[in-house]
Formats: sequence, structure tokens, C-alpha cells
Amino acid sequence: MKKSSLRTLQERFESSQLEQNNTFSQVLKRKRLEKKRTLEELAQGICSPSYLSKIENAIVKVDEYYYQLLFEKLDIPFEDMKKERDSNLFQNLIRNYLINNKSEIEAIVNRTIKMDLYCETEIELIVLFSNIIQGSYDEAKILINKIEDIRNSLTNKELLFFVFSTTLYFYKTNQSDRARQQAQVLVEINYDDMFLKAAVYDLASDIFYVIGNYPYFYRFWFHLQQIDPTILGKRFIHHKLQQAVLNSKKNYEPAITELENERINIDSFDGEQLEDYYFYLGCAYFLGKKYEKILEFIYFNPMSARIIALIASALDRLDNTKLALEYFEIISKFTFSKYEPVFCYHVEYVRQKFEKYGYQRLMAYIKNVIFPAQKKFHHEFFFQIELQNFLELGYSMGRYKDTLKNFHDFFDED
Repeated sequence: MKKSSLRTLQERFESSQLEQNNTFSQVLKRKRLEKKRTLEELAQGICSPSYLSKIENAIVKVDEYYYQLLFEKLDIPFEDMKKERDSNLFQNLIRNYLINNKSEIEAIVNRTIKMDLYCETEIELIVLFSNIIQGSYDEAKILINKIEDIRNSLTNKELLFFVFSTTLYFYKTNQSDRARQQAQVLVEINYDDMFLKAAVYDLASDIFYVIGNYPYFYRFWFHLQQIDPTILGKRFIHHKLQQAVLNSKKNYEPAITELENERINIDSFDGEQLEDYYFYLGCAYFLGKKYEKILEFIYFNPMSARIIALIASALDRLDNTKLALEYFEIISKFTFSKYEPVFCYHVEYVRQKFEKYGYQRLMAYIKNVIFPAQKKFHHEFFFQIELQNFLELGYSMGRYKDTLKNFHDFFDED
């Protein structure tokens, strides 16, 4: 998403313009334009074109009788508009997103599309959200670019939903730096809607955790703990796992006990939650140097890019090289998507080590491939591993000053 939408949201927030627009007026105008009817055509026999313009722009308050005549002239039953149109459409999508009810999100989207009570922009926004939830990122990108071009015509509620959706898109496609930029704006808004507030803080917690800004993670995790846990659903457990991993850095045994005990709260029929649990458990095992425990995940189903990268990191530190190579042969069959470069490059580096690439070539791979990818798709957990690899290579080569200079120069470019 271009920075212009983010700037538009900032400007509206700073000028305190996040008020609700007149729904009937905005829908009337959009529907008229969608059906390619002029002011004169629609106004004929009902009111003057100038008065219709004032109605559409919510300059005048009119009796519902006018709306009934105008909507029915557009072949839209006004009574259906009042009864069937969901004024909390975005809120309901967010609520079901928080509790991971994908089937209901799809039902809402399909039901909305079938009605002729919503504008094309509204349809595009909810389809965008659905695409992101379902992992259809290429389709989502097309819609993001299309909606970006009409951002100035979005209502405040639509713009907020759009920015949240694109922030979620950047997070889901591992574009952590772009996600961070947008999250920093979203978290500064005062939300009346508890569901949107919970969703923003939940997403911000994830983003700041991934990029390693742990003070911010704790800030929003604290806010989330003040919210009714039923609103967050399984997301509450998700953040507890993240906190436990951070705790394991200083107090490993209590943290790992907490993580292992949390298994009873994990839904064994929810593949996404299982993956989430085993990834964070594996991160704690890695920090505690319990690499053999991570190897048990090789036969875990479903797999994911980040779990494969975690297993590769464990294999890289395994003393039994023969066993490590056998296990690596298994995980090397995993196919990464184009949205997972950090994890893919991480595994490729381990492969190069196993194939006895020289120190010079390994250092060049980290410097020229891994570190540039980390700038855009930053993942702090794997970055710390890669940084350690980089420094160890420099030490092994006896190039202490050169290694530190390369490191300093690269990360001081910005």
C-alpha cells in the first residue's frame, strides 16, 4: 500500500474527523454513480438536481420518504435497505477474525455480495479482507492497489478498515517493516469499537514481537489483558506463548514448564493453533539449547515455513552430523512461497554449511542475501541466529575488524 493512505488516515485522525457518515446519503450517491445515472435523471419527478446533490452530500436532513423514492428509482427496495443492510458489517468481520471463525467470515462475504444493498467499494473491502484471511495474497494485492486509487472517496470507517486490512496483509506476507509503519499509526487512534481496538492491539503485538520491539509488545499485550478474553478467543493463548518465550531467555525452566503445560489448552483439531504452539515451544527449546527436542517436530503435521527454519537451525547446532543430514534431507522437501524469503534463505544457509561451502562464500551469502532480506522481511528470532552465524564466520576466518566493519556499514546505510 502506498504511504498516501496512511497519511490520509493520520490527517483525519489528527483533525478529529473520525465521525460516522450519513449511510443512506453515501450509499445513494455511490449507487447512482455505479448505475451511471446523472443527478438530473434520478431527481426527475422527485426533487431538483441541486437538492438531490445536497441529499447525497448529507447537507440537508430529509424525510425517509425521499430516500424511498430515490432508492426505488434505482431498483433498490428501501425497506430492504433499512432491514437487511448490516450497519456493523466491518465490526462483524473483525469479531469473527479475532475468534478465527473463517467459515462465518466467508458466509458474511457471500451473503453481502448477493445483496444489492452494498456499494462496490464496500464489496471490494470485504473481499480484500476475506482474501487476506484465506491466504489469497496475490488477489489481495490487486484489490489493495485498486482501492488505494480511490482512497479519498472512502468514508472514515472504510479507511480505517482498509488500513487495518493492509497492515494485516503486510504482516501475513512477512513484510514486517511496512506492517510496523502502519501499526504505529493505528495504535495511536482512540477506538470506541472494542472489537476493532482488540484487533489493532492484537495485530500490533504480533508485529512488534516479530521485529523484536519487545517494550511495545508488552505495552499492547498489557492492554489486551484488560479486554474481555472472550473477544480475543484463541488469540489470548497466542500472546501468552509469545510472552513465555521471552521469559525463557532469563528463566528457562519455569517458562518451558508454562509452555508445556499450555498444551492442554490447545485445540488438537485446529491446525493453525497447533502450528503456533509448536513454533513458540520450539523457540523456547532453541533458546535453552534443547535442539534434540525440536527434532521431534519433523514429523509434526501441519508444517510451516517458520517451523522448517527452526528445525534447520536446530540441525545446524546438532553434534551428530550424520543424524542432522538425515533429518535435513526430510525438511529440504518443503516448498516455500514467495512470501517467505527470510525462512527460505535461512534454510538455504544451513544447506550450504552441510555441503561444506567455504567461510568466504557463507559470509557473502549472509551479507548479500540474508541481511538485505531481513531489512524488508525482518524476523528478530532468526535475525539473531543469522547475526551469530555472521560473527562466528568472521571469528573463524580471523577477520575481526573487517567483520565488524561490514556489519556496521551494512546496518548504518539508512
